[in-house]
Amino acid sequence: MQAQMPSSVVNPQRVDTLPQQGSTQPDDGQAVHAQQQPVEEQGQPSFKEQVIGYAQKTRGAVLRKSELKQHGEQVLEGRADAREPPPKH
Repeated sequence: MQAQMPSSVVNPQRVDTLPQQGSTQPDDGQAVHAQQQPVEEQGQPSFKEQVIGYAQKTRGAVLRKSELKQHGEQVLEGRADAREPPPKH
């Protein structure tokens, strides 16, 4: 029994990501096809907001600032904006 070529077993797929290797030929697939990006769910913080939330939560715990810790938790839950400064008391 002889192995079949992958193209005869699986239909070709369209790839919308950049290749991970260097470009060796002109027009070798380095262009990304335009595709609509998925919409983020409301209330779900982005990665950057999650980093800010965890940083505020950790800093609040280390420095014993409960307001800062609570603000970090609210950012992680999606109830507060990470770009807003935390309340100062």
